[in-house]
Amino acid sequence: MKNGLQKAFAEVKGVTLEENGAVLFPDAPTKRGVKHIHGLCRATEDSYLAFLVFVIQMKNVRYLSQKRRTHPAFGTAMEDARKYGVTLLAFDCCASPDEIWLDQPINIVL
Repeated sequence: MKNGLQKAFAEVKGVTLEENGAVLFPDAPTKRGVKHIHGLCRATEDSYLAFLVFVIQMKNVRYLSQKRRTHPAFGTAMEDARKYGVTLLAFDCCASPDEIWLDQPINIVL
């Protein structure tokens, strides 16, 4: 903590794959994504807050889940992250020609 604030790390992932009202991540294998999640897990061991944030680039979705058949190791890493205390968050978003902003929280189903 510094000045009463706790330091944190965040990894942000953009999500564009939708199937039957669910959004899925990843849409392609991502060794780099797994590496980033492992880094967040290590950060929690060093008393940092850690966040894995999924920005869903569409509206009217029911939930976010991992697409295991695309990259099983990423799904396992997401489950490990939750066990390590990494906060998993997902939001849909809105956009205008000048900006993009997070809108509604979306449930994450592992």
